[in-house]
Amino acid sequence: MRLYDVEELPKALVANELRGLRNFHLLIYSLVPAIVGAIAAAVVYLIFASRMIEGTLFPQFICKPEKDCNSFKLLMGSWGPDKAPDYAKAIIWGFIAGFAERFVPDTLETLAKSSRSNGSR
Repeated sequence: MRLYDVEELPKALVANELRGLRNFHLLIYSLVPAIVGAIAAAVVYLIFASRMIEGTLFPQFICKPEKDCNSFKLLMGSWGPDKAPDYAKAIIWGFIAGFAERFVPDTLETLAKSSRSNGSR
């Protein structure tokens, strides 16, 4: 999954053929892990909001008072962690998802297997 975990990367960085590349390419290359981490954190946040995973280690989400939360716009604006500990749990899980690059794909795979096994019963 990691782009910079390629064995030939050190050779590629000093290759004569690549000396013409500008620093812009290196900047974009270094931003990719941060972007992937942000997407993973957002996916984990949505998994918690959908209540696909629940328990004491995971944040509880509620709809803010006087809202219906039946549309995507209200989901993004009015749906969120219930209390301060739930906000802390959401931040911690977002941090984990952002840095543990296999966490989100493995979690999604586990959820898919679970839904397939529940559907076949």
